Amino acid sequence: MAKIVAQSDNIADAFYRLASESPDLCVYQQAVPNPSEPDAVRSKRSATFREVRGRVNKIARYLQSIGVLPGSRVAILSGTRPEWMEADIAILAVGGVSVSIYQSLPEDDVAYILYDSGSEVVIAENQEQVDKLLAICSTTSSIPGHEDREECQVEIALKKIISIEDVEDHDSVICLSELVSREEADTPEGLDSISRDELAALVYTSGTTGPPKGVMQTHGNHLSNVRQAFDSGLIDDSTSLCLFLPLAHSFAKLVGYLGFLTPCELRFPA
Repeated sequence: MAKIVAQSDNIADAFYRLASESPDLCVYQQAVPNPSEPDAVRSKRSATFREVRGRVNKIARYLQSIGVLPGSRVAILSGTRPEWMEADIAILAVGGVSVSIYQSLPEDDVAYILYDSGSEVVIAENQEQVDKLLAICSTTSSIPGHEDREECQVEIALKKIISIEDVEDHDSVICLSELVSREEADTPEGLDSISRDELAALVYTSGTTGPPKGVMQTHGNHLSNVRQAFDSGLIDDSTSLCLFLPLAHSFAKLVGYLGFLTPCELRFPA
């Protein structure tokens, strides 16, 4: 593990290296509830690196097809689930910047983060989040001022909304199920041009004053955290980690990367 992370120039590169080395290794398991038997022991679905790599490649190719370029901001507005991590790796694989948004935030706060980050595309969890985004795009949003910017009224425009769950048809929305059912896609080119010092993520935190601030996190920041988690001796390649904290939070993302960049296996609740 330490060798792969140490040799990788960026997060996506580490993922693809491990996927090539151990394609049949399980990345995650997720509990699957049975609505007809809510009290029964839940079955599990699992995914190997080969399967996850295929999904990541298809998402990445679609992002490129709608104009996501190196440095483009792509937001994820969703609760914690495997698709969150797959989307994050796909964004990083094309050189984009992943912007985390808590799914519990109201429209005004979501609009602020979209505007402040410059997000062009949003990967949204379900109909509730899609409706929130469509409402934002159909009206003018009030953006609070801070030290470097006066309060202003803006119109938020998005290139596309990608819905993780199937939702009602809308010209601005495409469902993830459609993307991952398409023909196989190659690994994105240009991975070796993304350095450890480049911006990987913006994580918004309220701080102590004013509106939320976007914390800038590089590829190297996250790779170092993964390495240090192993160096601490608390985990090893055989560890299973239950991930339920919000992936919009930095610590939860560390746990997510431990599952997607190392042999550690993730366990997601339903």
